[in-house]
Amino acid sequence: MPLHYDMYRAVELGAGCEQWPRLKEVFEYWASIRGPRTAPPWTEFDLGKIPLALVPSTLVADYDPERDDLRFRFWGTAMVSVFRMEVTGRFVADLQNGALFEPLMDGFREIRRTKRPLLTVNEVHPENQPPILSPVLRMPLSDDGEAVDGVVAVNDFGLKKRELMMFFEKQDSAWSVDA
Repeated sequence: MPLHYDMYRAVELGAGCEQWPRLKEVFEYWASIRGPRTAPPWTEFDLGKIPLALVPSTLVADYDPERDDLRFRFWGTAMVSVFRMEVTGRFVADLQNGALFEPLMDGFREIRRTKRPLLTVNEVHPENQPPILSPVLRMPLSDDGEAVDGVVAVNDFGLKKRELMMFFEKQDSAWSVDA
């Protein structure tokens, strides 16, 4: 079975980060540099200010409105291991298995529409391995402080499936996303 990727749950951020201290720390850092703007620019986001254990499971992407596509600016080493590909500098549409990233594109479109961070649970199914379930905190980036033109997404692969499922079962605001 080839690698496939499902984003199957998402919640409003207010319901989420408290349970996961490392993601809460990332969110608080993002909020502190955002200030009164919709989102901070990438030039102000310092990966060295988030928990170092999460940097390898982080991605940063820029939106290209002419292509309606994301170009990966940063793709951490844990992302390379999980997805078995290095995509830094590449557009989603140019990837051989770009459909694998449709859930990412859907999440980004939601962030562009709402101009708010989004906490999701993703499930990755590597071939001949058990599924990997992780919460992902996606936060908008904006060069002008208003229009969302990028995203930073931080995965926390260190959490247990049962803990994640229990959290999402308790959320009234949870909604399923068909992949």
